[in-house]
Amino acid sequence: MTWVPASRRRAFGVLLLAAFASGCARAQVAGKYTHARDPEEWVELRADGGYVAERAGTRTTGSWEVAGGRVMLKPAFGGLAQAQLEGRFLVAEGNDRWVRKWPAGHYAHPRATGYFVDLRPDGSYHFARGQNDHRGRYEVAGGTLTLWYPSDGRCTTGGEAPAVPTPGLCAFRVEMRDDRLTFFRSKGVPGKETRELGEEFVLQSRVE
Repeated sequence: MTWVPASRRRAFGVLLLAAFASGCARAQVAGKYTHARDPEEWVELRADGGYVAERAGTRTTGSWEVAGGRVMLKPAFGGLAQAQLEGRFLVAEGNDRWVRKWPAGHYAHPRATGYFVDLRPDGSYHFARGQNDHRGRYEVAGGTLTLWYPSDGRCTTGGEAPAVPTPGLCAFRVEMRDDRLTFFRSKGVPGKETRELGEEFVLQSRVE
């Protein structure tokens, strides 16, 4: 696999990030990215600073690091390429897209049978809770997962709100830690909110 930019090579490399501390940024970016059109091609950014990539049946390794708001990929044999981080995607030259599958997986309630959250690699989800069944798209920012679902936008607000209103949509908010998802409500005035933690779901199987 050749990492030096060329007309026939997709670029990986400098990932433009939000301003996180080095350790936090690495934790948020680490994961496995699969090519949007070819699932046989992927790159895994490991939390220990190493990476492995698979392209055209050839596997390469190297290191990556967070520096000045960027993540630098350094192949073992030298050379650099670059891609921009846009949410769960790496976007390389020619709008070539690679999707991060984490935190995709099946999360189940530890006690309530039939309660689960399925986070899919394409950014869609299925949240089943008894008679309530929600489907929509999710977003990840830091350690917070947002589950958007179609609505008239009249979500409840205040201390009992499970959702955040926006025109035509509502959203559940979820705290992500290791292999657990914990739903929460925000309480208090804007800028000084506190989290009231609710139901917890545990990862049963991860999508790779």
